Amino acid sequence: MHGVASDAGRATYLKSVIAMLHGLSMKAFAEGVSEEADARLLWQLGMDGITGPWASAQRADLVSA
Repeated sequence: MHGVASDAGRATYLKSVIAMLHGLSMKAFAEGVSEEADARLLWQLGMDGITGPWASAQRADLVSA
């Protein structure tokens, strides 16, 4: 998922994959998201959930030390 916000081709591909998964009644999760721009785009594309350094930093209260 790294750098998807700056790569229109990958974003288009991911949007198609997400649509396919949703069409099959499946969920799509992104792992290893480290940049805010990538996270925002992934949500816009319809991703159901994200994990990674960016997500952990946003909810540090949920991460055990």
